[in-house]
Amino acid sequence: MKNLTLKLLLVLLLSLSLISCGQKDNISKSNNENQDTTTPELFSVAGESNKVPGICEYYLNDINVATRIKPSIITENSSYYDVENNDNIYIDVILDVYNLSNEAKMADDIITTKIKIKNNKYSCFSLVESTDGSDLEKYTLINSLETRNIHYVAEVPIADSTTGELEIILTIDGKDYSNKFSLDSLQGSAKENTQQNTHPNEKQTLTEEEYYMIIKEAKQRQQDYIDSIDDHKVKQSVQTPYSAAIAESTALYIKYPDDTDTIDAALKKVLAGE
Repeated sequence: MKNLTLKLLLVLLLSLSLISCGQKDNISKSNNENQDTTTPELFSVAGESNKVPGICEYYLNDINVATRIKPSIITENSSYYDVENNDNIYIDVILDVYNLSNEAKMADDIITTKIKIKNNKYSCFSLVESTDGSDLEKYTLINSLETRNIHYVAEVPIADSTTGELEIILTIDGKDYSNKFSLDSLQGSAKENTQQNTHPNEKQTLTEEEYYMIIKEAKQRQQDYIDSIDDHKVKQSVQTPYSAAIAESTALYIKYPDDTDTIDAALKKVLAGE
C-alpha cells in the first residue's frame, strides 16, 4: 500500500512538472512571437503629411545622396557639410517638421533617424535650416508651432549606397515609423548634387517653365500642409499657399539675381492659377 501511494505521488509530481514546463514553453513562444511580429508603422510619402498628436507633424521633403549637405537657398554666407572620407557619402533625408508640442525642442528630441542598408544601420545627425532657409544650424531649437526643414544625415560607405534598398527609420515618442526606397532611383540626385557642389556664386540659370514648376510646387506643398491640419486656429495661423509661392520666388531672386524678370513671369502664372 505504501509503495502504491509513493508511486502515485511520483506520477502526480511528474505531471505537475510537465505542465509547468509546457506553460513556460508557451510563454516563451508567445514572447518570441510578439517580438518577431513587431514592425515599424509605415509613414506616408509623396507629399502626404504624417501626424503624431502632441509631438509633431512632418512630411518627407527629399532624399539626397551627395558629398555635400547644403541649405535650400545658397548665399555667400551659407554653411556646408562635406564628407571628409573619400570612401563615404552622405544620405540626406530632408523632413519638413512642425513642432506640435507646447515647448521649444531640439530636432533630435522630436525625431531621431536611422538609415538601414544591406542589414547595416547608420545613425543620423541633424542639421536644421535657418528660418530663411539660407543656412544650416547644428544646435538650434524649433519653437512651439514652428515649421523647419531638418536634414537628417547619415554617412555611409559609397559601396553600400549604389544599388539595393534603403530603409528610413524614424523614432518619434518611442515608436518607430519607416519606409523603403530604391537606391538606384536616388543615383540621379547623387550625380546632380555632385555637379552642383561648386562655388556658391556659380549659379545655373533656369527656364521660365522650370521656375514656374518650382514656385507652383511650393504653393501646392503649402496647400497640402494646410489641408492636413485639423485644428482650425492653427490652420488660420500658418502661411497661405500664395505667401509660400511669393516666398519661394524671393528665394529664387536671391539664388538667381540675373533672372528676376523670368521669375516674376513664372510667379504671375502661379498666382493667376495657371
